[in-house]
Amino acid sequence: MEISRKQAELLRGLPRVDAVMARPEWNVARQENPQTLKAAVRSVLENIRQEIQSGKRTSPILDSELSGRISSCYISFCGMRPVINATGVILHTNLGRAPLSRQAVEAAQRAAYGYTDLEFDLDSGTRANRTAAVEALLCRLTGAEDAIAVNNNAAAVILCLAVLAKGKPVAVSRGELVEIGGSFRIPEILQQSGSPLLEIGTTNRTYLSDYENAAAQGAALLLKVHSSNYRIIGFTESVAISELSALGNRLGLPVVHDVGGGLLADLSPYGICEEPSVCQSVKDGADITTFSGDKLLGGPQCGLAVGKRSWISQMKRHPLARAFRLDKVTLASLEATLLSYENGREFEEIPVLSMLCAATSSLELRAQKLCSLLRGIGISAQIRETEGQVGGGTLPEHPLPGYGVSFSAKFSAQELEARLRHAPVPVLARISKGQVIFDVRTVPEEQLPFLVQAVQYAFYGENG
Repeated sequence: MEISRKQAELLRGLPRVDAVMARPEWNVARQENPQTLKAAVRSVLENIRQEIQSGKRTSPILDSELSGRISSCYISFCGMRPVINATGVILHTNLGRAPLSRQAVEAAQRAAYGYTDLEFDLDSGTRANRTAAVEALLCRLTGAEDAIAVNNNAAAVILCLAVLAKGKPVAVSRGELVEIGGSFRIPEILQQSGSPLLEIGTTNRTYLSDYENAAAQGAALLLKVHSSNYRIIGFTESVAISELSALGNRLGLPVVHDVGGGLLADLSPYGICEEPSVCQSVKDGADITTFSGDKLLGGPQCGLAVGKRSWISQMKRHPLARAFRLDKVTLASLEATLLSYENGREFEEIPVLSMLCAATSSLELRAQKLCSLLRGIGISAQIRETEGQVGGGTLPEHPLPGYGVSFSAKFSAQELEARLRHAPVPVLARISKGQVIFDVRTVPEEQLPFLVQAVQYAFYGENG
């Protein structure tokens, strides 16, 4: 392909790979991941060459644009990296939701490091159930007859439907046909399980009689779904799980309650009463209650189902149970998380609960410390009141008043936020009224020095 004189000049003006890598801004990346950095530089330069040759680029590339493109490419090539969450969103789905407790991390490390008695009974010398310990803990904590652990809540729901409905219609209120995240859509979950959806009621009002009519139309299962981050207010009506369970018993139909968030702790002393409790669902008679392990429960990503032994035992024998089963590392961290509950130390040990229930006075002190540290490196910072969120599709109407630190720079808030994301330890922050804000609710005190280092990098570069 022939190129013009202008294109040839632009191509000759592109820097060499080694020259780019030698720049001071890449000192840390060059020392830690030299081959990854080289691959990123080569990829970006090759893309620019193609832009020039195709005529898409008609001017030389600026150093700032080149650095930004290489930085983004380098990050994508590095894969998963630790970040500091200064957004104030506790269960930030894009950042991995619940951070694990120290006990859960240590248990996962022990399991990952070597062999374990995952499916081996040391007393008898025979094969054992890999989830026996977790199941026993779940039963003791919730009062359920039996339990099963799988790899996420969608899997738990699909397994329930496959066993309890067996391809027959499932009754769901129109107001509960929700989509959670990018792919958990109740109608599609039903479709994948092989059971037709039987919509009942209206978007805002569903009565017990609607479920009775569904049974008359051939419904094999009554499914109640927590609305997660979606709410209908005003002229509404829904059926409590206790009423639905009583109807299911009378009609001989199983009732499944998908509570989603996995709340095991009593949050009422902290003024949080609107999220459905797993224990209450079991107490109210649901045949099966499904929930996530990585939301309000505060453990690793997994799906849990507790309920009547007659149904759970069938779920354990279903072929999908093996496809959805948990690995030893996840099981170890889940068991450690559940042990924190059983030992009465959940608010002390589990980060999600500690952050959710943190006193505003302690958050103010943390913000004051961060503000002082930032001022110590020449940053004009101010303490301000903030409003955090639980996140993860839970408690959308429950704001979390707290404290944070705001500051601005000679460049725009958007550029400052981007620079923080490209720091050696990336920081995710919020922008409000033209200022970057760190909400300290989601920043443990031991992470404050890293936060300051990221700000220093954003303002002054690596040599600042």
